[in-house]
Amino acid sequence: MGLEVPRDLALVGMDRTDLSRIAVPRLTTIEYDMVAAANAGAASLLQALGAGAPRPTVAPAVLSLIAGETI
Repeated sequence: MGLEVPRDLALVGMDRTDLSRIAVPRLTTIEYDMVAAANAGAASLLQALGAGAPRPTVAPAVLSLIAGETI
């Protein structure tokens, strides 16, 4: 196809894998904080159990952009 990253195409990966660090050009990735998500879920569950009735809640995802060379 003759396309080059990032000249012709921006590329972003997910979860900051080892491959993203060694790829040429170095891959820009989005990192998802699973610990923060687990803590928010556990807190929500404990609150629902203590209240006797589950309440729907929305917790924002904690994401970080790890700048590489692909955007």
